[in-house]
Amino acid sequence: MKTVKIILKIIFVASLTIAAITYFLKNTLPDESTIVDSLYLDPIQSILDEPVIEKSEGGIDYTIEPLYSFEEWGLVVSVNDNEKWYSRFKDTDPLNTKDICLIWGENIEGEHYKEANYKSEEFVCFYYPTTKEASESFSGLHLANNHLLPKNDRIHKEIKNAKVGDQIHFSGYLSSYAAKQTDGQEWSRGTSTTRDDTGNGACETVYVTDFEILVVGNPLASSLFNSSIILTILTFIVLFILMFIPETRNSTPEIVTPLTPRPPTPGTPNNMGLNKQKASVVKDYEAKKEKVDINDLLPPKKDE
Repeated sequence: MKTVKIILKIIFVASLTIAAITYFLKNTLPDESTIVDSLYLDPIQSILDEPVIEKSEGGIDYTIEPLYSFEEWGLVVSVNDNEKWYSRFKDTDPLNTKDICLIWGENIEGEHYKEANYKSEEFVCFYYPTTKEASESFSGLHLANNHLLPKNDRIHKEIKNAKVGDQIHFSGYLSSYAAKQTDGQEWSRGTSTTRDDTGNGACETVYVTDFEILVVGNPLASSLFNSSIILTILTFIVLFILMFIPETRNSTPEIVTPLTPRPPTPGTPNNMGLNKQKASVVKDYEAKKEKVDINDLLPPKKDE
Protein backbone atom coordinates (compact mmCIF):
# COMPACT_ATOMS: atom_id res chain seq x y z
CA MET A 1 0.00 0.00 0.00
CA LYS A 2 2.79 2.40 0.88
CA THR A 3 4.47 1.80 -2.48
CA VAL A 4 1.18 2.38 -4.31
CA LYS A 5 0.71 5.72 -2.55
CA ILE A 6 4.21 6.85 -3.46
CA ILE A 7 3.64 5.99 -7.14
CA LEU A 8 0.28 7.80 -7.17
CA LYS A 9 1.81 10.90 -5.58
CA ILE A 10 4.53 10.98 -8.23
CA ILE A 11 1.90 10.67 -10.99
CA PHE A 12 -0.21 13.41 -9.37
CA VAL A 13 2.67 15.88 -9.14
CA ALA A 14 3.87 15.10 -12.68
CA SER A 15 0.42 15.46 -14.26
CA LEU A 16 -0.26 18.67 -12.34
CA THR A 17 3.05 20.12 -13.55
CA ILE A 18 2.30 19.18 -17.17
CA ALA A 19 -1.16 20.74 -16.89
CA ALA A 20 0.31 24.00 -15.58
CA ILE A 21 2.88 24.21 -18.38
CA THR A 22 0.56 23.25 -21.23
CA TYR A 23 -2.15 25.64 -19.98
CA PHE A 24 -0.07 28.53 -21.32
CA LEU A 25 1.32 26.72 -24.37
CA LYS A 26 -2.10 25.70 -25.68
CA ASN A 27 -3.20 29.35 -25.95
CA THR A 28 -0.26 30.66 -27.96
CA LEU A 29 -1.08 32.07 -31.39
CA PRO A 30 0.22 30.20 -34.46
CA ASP A 31 2.88 31.43 -36.86
CA GLU A 32 1.73 33.20 -39.99
CA SER A 33 3.09 30.35 -42.10
CA THR A 34 0.34 28.11 -40.73
CA ILE A 35 -2.51 30.54 -41.45
CA VAL A 36 -4.90 29.25 -44.12
CA ASP A 37 -5.67 31.49 -47.11
CA SER A 38 -9.35 31.93 -46.30
CA LEU A 39 -8.49 33.91 -43.15
CA TYR A 40 -7.38 36.80 -45.35
CA LEU A 41 -10.95 37.16 -46.63
CA ASP A 42 -13.32 39.79 -45.25
CA PRO A 43 -16.65 38.69 -43.78
CA ILE A 44 -19.51 38.33 -46.24
CA GLN A 45 -22.79 40.03 -45.38
CA SER A 46 -25.92 40.24 -47.49
CA ILE A 47 -29.57 41.15 -47.09
CA LEU A 48 -31.99 38.28 -46.61
CA ASP A 49 -35.66 37.70 -46.00
CA GLU A 50 -35.85 35.21 -43.15
CA PRO A 51 -38.80 34.79 -40.76
CA VAL A 52 -38.51 35.36 -37.04
CA ILE A 53 -37.15 32.35 -35.14
CA GLU A 54 -38.86 31.24 -31.93
CA LYS A 55 -36.61 29.16 -29.69
CA SER A 56 -36.50 28.05 -26.05
CA GLU A 57 -33.28 27.33 -24.17
CA GLY A 58 -32.77 26.70 -20.46
CA GLY A 59 -36.28 27.84 -19.66
CA ILE A 60 -35.80 31.14 -21.50
CA ASP A 61 -38.02 31.95 -24.49
CA TYR A 62 -36.17 33.62 -27.37
CA THR A 63 -37.47 35.64 -30.28
CA ILE A 64 -34.67 35.95 -32.85
CA GLU A 65 -34.97 38.36 -35.79
CA PRO A 66 -32.50 37.64 -38.63
CA LEU A 67 -31.25 40.82 -40.33
CA TYR A 68 -28.47 39.74 -42.70
CA SER A 69 -26.84 36.53 -43.78
CA PHE A 70 -23.29 36.45 -42.47
CA GLU A 71 -20.15 34.42 -43.05
CA GLU A 72 -16.78 34.95 -41.39
CA TRP A 73 -13.28 33.43 -41.21
CA GLY A 74 -10.80 34.31 -38.48
CA LEU A 75 -8.13 33.46 -35.94
CA VAL A 76 -9.45 33.09 -32.40
CA VAL A 77 -7.49 35.44 -30.13
CA SER A 78 -9.78 35.53 -27.10
CA VAL A 79 -12.98 33.93 -25.80
CA ASN A 80 -15.57 34.58 -23.12
CA ASP A 81 -17.41 31.41 -22.12
CA ASN A 82 -20.88 32.37 -20.91
CA GLU A 83 -21.46 28.86 -19.56
CA LYS A 84 -18.78 29.10 -16.88
CA TRP A 85 -20.07 28.90 -13.31
CA TYR A 86 -19.04 32.49 -12.62
CA SER A 87 -20.76 34.00 -15.67
CA ARG A 88 -23.65 36.25 -14.68
CA PHE A 89 -25.43 35.42 -17.95
CA LYS A 90 -25.28 31.61 -17.80
CA ASP A 91 -28.83 31.40 -16.41
CA THR A 92 -30.39 34.53 -17.89
CA ASP A 93 -29.03 34.09 -21.43
CA PRO A 94 -28.16 30.39 -21.91
CA LEU A 95 -28.44 30.49 -25.72
CA ASN A 96 -25.52 32.92 -25.92
CA THR A 97 -23.00 30.10 -25.63
CA LYS A 98 -19.66 31.82 -26.15
CA ASP A 99 -18.22 35.15 -27.27
CA ILE A 100 -15.38 34.66 -29.74
CA CYS A 101 -12.99 37.47 -30.65
CA LEU A 102 -11.44 37.09 -34.11
CA ILE A 103 -8.79 38.79 -36.22
CA TRP A 104 -8.31 38.34 -39.94
CA GLY A 105 -6.99 40.06 -43.08
CA GLU A 106 -4.50 42.86 -42.39
CA ASN A 107 -4.18 41.90 -38.71
CA ILE A 108 -2.57 38.57 -39.57
CA GLU A 109 -0.15 39.95 -42.16
CA GLY A 110 3.30 39.81 -40.66
CA GLU A 111 3.46 38.41 -37.15
CA HIS A 112 2.81 41.54 -35.11
CA TYR A 113 -0.51 40.00 -33.98
CA LYS A 114 1.62 37.80 -31.71
CA GLU A 115 3.05 40.93 -30.07
CA ALA A 116 -0.23 41.81 -28.39
CA ASN A 117 -2.47 40.62 -25.59
CA TYR A 118 -6.19 40.05 -26.07
CA LYS A 119 -8.98 39.88 -23.52
CA SER A 120 -12.69 39.17 -23.88
CA GLU A 121 -15.37 40.39 -21.51
CA GLU A 122 -19.12 40.01 -21.71
CA PHE A 123 -19.62 42.86 -24.15
CA VAL A 124 -16.27 43.70 -25.74
CA CYS A 125 -12.86 42.39 -26.81
CA PHE A 126 -9.73 44.33 -25.86
CA TYR A 127 -6.46 44.57 -27.81
CA TYR A 128 -3.24 45.48 -25.96
CA PRO A 129 -0.16 45.85 -28.23
CA THR A 130 3.17 45.22 -26.52
CA THR A 131 5.37 46.73 -29.24
CA LYS A 132 5.27 49.89 -31.33
CA GLU A 133 5.08 47.83 -34.52
CA ALA A 134 2.07 45.89 -33.23
CA SER A 135 0.30 49.12 -32.34
CA GLU A 136 1.00 50.75 -35.71
CA SER A 137 0.01 47.71 -37.78
CA PHE A 138 -3.24 46.97 -35.95
CA SER A 139 -6.47 47.50 -37.90
CA GLY A 140 -9.75 47.94 -36.04
CA LEU A 141 -11.55 46.95 -39.24
CA HIS A 142 -10.17 43.43 -38.96
CA LEU A 143 -11.14 42.50 -35.42
CA ALA A 144 -14.62 41.50 -34.28
CA ASN A 145 -16.23 40.20 -31.10
CA ASN A 146 -18.99 37.73 -31.94
CA HIS A 147 -21.88 36.68 -29.68
CA LEU A 148 -22.73 33.21 -30.98
CA LEU A 149 -26.19 31.64 -30.69
CA PRO A 150 -26.04 28.00 -31.90
CA LYS A 151 -28.85 26.60 -34.02
CA ASN A 152 -28.61 23.08 -32.55
CA ASP A 153 -26.63 20.86 -30.17
CA ARG A 154 -24.07 19.83 -32.80
CA ILE A 155 -23.14 23.44 -33.53
CA HIS A 156 -23.17 24.19 -29.79
CA LYS A 157 -20.57 21.46 -29.26
CA GLU A 158 -18.35 22.80 -32.04
CA ILE A 159 -18.50 26.32 -30.64
CA LYS A 160 -17.65 25.01 -27.17
CA ASN A 161 -14.56 23.26 -28.56
CA ALA A 162 -13.17 26.42 -30.18
CA LYS A 163 -10.30 28.01 -28.27
CA VAL A 164 -7.54 30.58 -28.62
CA GLY A 165 -5.21 29.75 -31.50
CA ASP A 166 -7.85 27.96 -33.59
CA GLN A 167 -8.66 29.06 -37.12
CA ILE A 168 -12.42 28.94 -37.65
CA HIS A 169 -15.20 29.56 -40.15
CA PHE A 170 -18.88 30.03 -39.39
CA SER A 171 -22.02 31.25 -41.08
CA GLY A 172 -25.54 32.21 -40.07
CA TYR A 173 -27.60 35.33 -39.52
CA LEU A 174 -26.69 38.66 -38.00
CA SER A 175 -29.62 38.99 -35.63
CA SER A 176 -31.22 40.94 -32.86
CA TYR A 177 -33.08 38.98 -30.23
CA ALA A 178 -35.35 39.31 -27.22
CA ALA A 179 -35.42 36.95 -24.23
CA LYS A 180 -38.28 36.36 -21.82
CA GLN A 181 -37.32 34.90 -18.47
CA THR A 182 -39.42 32.60 -16.31
CA ASP A 183 -40.31 35.48 -13.97
CA GLY A 184 -41.75 37.43 -16.90
CA GLN A 185 -38.90 39.91 -17.28
CA GLU A 186 -37.81 40.67 -20.83
CA TRP A 187 -34.65 42.13 -22.31
CA SER A 188 -33.12 42.38 -25.76
CA ARG A 189 -29.80 42.58 -27.59
CA GLY A 190 -28.96 44.02 -30.95
CA THR A 191 -26.09 43.50 -33.37
CA SER A 192 -23.53 45.47 -35.32
CA THR A 193 -24.09 45.42 -39.05
CA THR A 194 -20.78 47.01 -40.06
CA ARG A 195 -17.12 46.28 -39.38
CA ASP A 196 -15.97 49.86 -38.82
CA ASP A 197 -17.64 50.51 -35.46
CA THR A 198 -15.90 50.16 -32.10
CA GLY A 199 -16.72 49.94 -28.40
CA ASN A 200 -19.89 48.77 -26.71
CA GLY A 201 -22.55 47.79 -29.26
CA ALA A 202 -20.00 47.01 -31.97
CA CYS A 203 -20.22 43.23 -31.45
CA GLU A 204 -21.75 40.95 -34.05
CA THR A 205 -24.63 38.82 -32.73
CA VAL A 206 -24.84 35.75 -34.92
CA TYR A 207 -27.42 32.97 -35.01
CA VAL A 208 -25.01 30.25 -36.16
CA THR A 209 -26.25 27.68 -38.67
CA ASP A 210 -22.81 26.23 -39.50
CA PHE A 211 -19.52 26.21 -37.58
CA GLU A 212 -16.16 24.68 -38.45
CA ILE A 213 -12.70 24.60 -36.88
CA LEU A 214 -10.40 24.78 -39.91
CA VAL A 215 -7.10 24.31 -38.06
CA VAL A 216 -6.71 23.37 -34.40
CA GLY A 217 -4.16 25.58 -32.66
CA ASN A 218 -1.40 23.86 -30.66
CA PRO A 219 -2.92 20.35 -30.90
CA LEU A 220 -0.13 18.63 -28.93
CA ALA A 221 -0.24 21.09 -26.03
CA SER A 222 -4.04 20.96 -26.00
CA SER A 223 -4.05 17.16 -25.95
CA LEU A 224 -1.46 17.01 -23.17
CA PHE A 225 -3.38 19.58 -21.15
CA ASN A 226 -6.67 17.71 -21.39
CA SER A 227 -5.06 14.35 -20.59
CA SER A 228 -3.06 15.70 -17.64
CA ILE A 229 -6.15 17.38 -16.17
CA ILE A 230 -8.05 14.08 -16.28
CA LEU A 231 -5.10 12.17 -14.80
CA THR A 232 -4.63 14.76 -12.04
CA ILE A 233 -8.28 14.52 -11.02
CA LEU A 234 -8.29 10.71 -11.06
CA THR A 235 -5.11 10.35 -8.99
CA PHE A 236 -6.36 12.93 -6.50
CA ILE A 237 -9.61 10.97 -6.04
CA VAL A 238 -7.74 7.69 -5.54
CA LEU A 239 -5.33 9.26 -3.05
CA PHE A 240 -8.26 10.79 -1.18
CA ILE A 241 -9.96 7.39 -0.92
CA LEU A 242 -6.75 5.71 0.24
CA MET A 243 -6.57 8.15 3.15
CA PHE A 244 -9.47 6.25 4.75
CA ILE A 245 -8.08 2.76 4.21
CA PRO A 246 -5.87 1.60 7.14
CA GLU A 247 -2.49 0.25 6.22
CA THR A 248 -1.65 -3.37 7.11
CA ARG A 249 1.87 -4.57 7.83
CA ASN A 250 3.15 -7.77 6.31
CA SER A 251 4.17 -9.81 9.39
CA THR A 252 6.27 -12.95 9.04
CA PRO A 253 5.42 -16.03 11.17
CA GLU A 254 7.57 -16.49 14.26
CA ILE A 255 9.98 -19.39 13.99
CA VAL A 256 10.80 -21.11 17.27
CA THR A 257 14.04 -23.04 17.28
CA PRO A 258 14.25 -25.68 20.05
CA LEU A 259 17.25 -25.31 22.28
CA THR A 260 19.79 -28.12 22.16
CA PRO A 261 21.14 -29.04 25.62
CA ARG A 262 24.82 -28.33 25.91
CA PRO A 263 27.00 -31.27 26.88
CA PRO A 264 28.71 -30.93 30.23
CA THR A 265 32.14 -29.47 30.17
CA PRO A 266 34.82 -32.05 30.94
CA GLY A 267 36.02 -31.75 34.56
CA THR A 268 32.82 -30.01 35.70
CA PRO A 269 30.94 -31.79 38.53
CA ASN A 270 27.65 -33.36 37.55
CA ASN A 271 25.15 -31.20 39.36
CA MET A 272 22.43 -33.76 38.93
CA GLY A 273 24.52 -36.33 40.79
CA LEU A 274 25.26 -33.85 43.56
CA ASN A 275 21.60 -33.03 43.96
CA LYS A 276 20.78 -36.70 44.28
CA GLN A 277 23.53 -37.14 46.86
CA LYS A 278 22.18 -34.16 48.89
CA ALA A 279 18.69 -35.57 48.76
CA SER A 280 19.94 -38.97 49.98
CA VAL A 281 21.76 -37.46 52.95
CA VAL A 282 18.71 -35.41 53.94
CA LYS A 283 16.53 -38.48 53.62
CA ASP A 284 18.84 -40.48 55.88
CA TYR A 285 18.77 -37.64 58.37
CA GLU A 286 15.00 -37.59 58.43
CA ALA A 287 14.92 -41.37 58.84
CA LYS A 288 17.57 -41.74 61.51
CA LYS A 289 16.99 -38.40 63.24
CA GLU A 290 20.70 -38.21 63.60
CA LYS A 291 22.81 -35.18 63.40
CA VAL A 292 24.48 -34.94 60.09
CA ASP A 293 27.80 -33.28 59.70
CA ILE A 294 27.49 -30.25 57.46
CA ASN A 295 30.53 -31.47 55.56
CA ASP A 296 28.51 -34.45 54.48
CA LEU A 297 26.22 -32.09 52.54
CA LEU A 298 29.08 -30.58 50.59
CA PRO A 299 30.35 -32.09 47.35
CA PRO A 300 33.37 -34.33 47.72
CA LYS A 301 36.68 -32.65 47.32
CA LYS A 302 38.83 -33.47 44.38
CA ASP A 303 42.12 -35.10 44.99
CA GLU A 304 44.83 -32.62 44.57
